[in-house]
Amino acid sequence: MKKAVINLLFLLILTSLFVSSCKKNTDDVKSSLLGKWISVSDTIDISSDHDLYKIVHGDGDHYDYKLSQDSIWIQYSGKVLPLLYLGPAKYHFYQLKGDKLIIDFRPYCFGFLSQITSYTRLNTK
Repeated sequence: MKKAVINLLFLLILTSLFVSSCKKNTDDVKSSLLGKWISVSDTIDISSDHDLYKIVHGDGDHYDYKLSQDSIWIQYSGKVLPLLYLGPAKYHFYQLKGDKLIIDFRPYCFGFLSQITSYTRLNTK
């Protein structure tokens, strides 16, 4: 009986370590996302932990965003169509690897092409 309790305790500790090691630290990811990103189709500027601007003809159109494990929630909140309901915001899969950011905008994200878009960090040094 005592051995079963020890084994169960060991299993719980091992499971909690495994689960915690699988999570992305969203604070680290948020700070890594800050800056301008360029793709073939557009440029985005992630200026804070919740503000994203799509650069259109030199002006930034505002979007709110939130990160989860492997998804980014994006909601248009810009000036072009402020009173038009665009439906609920959606989560889109993303990957961040160094200076490469990939976002899957399928099936739809207002203002972005419905495709997987690969961005490269725009160095402004």
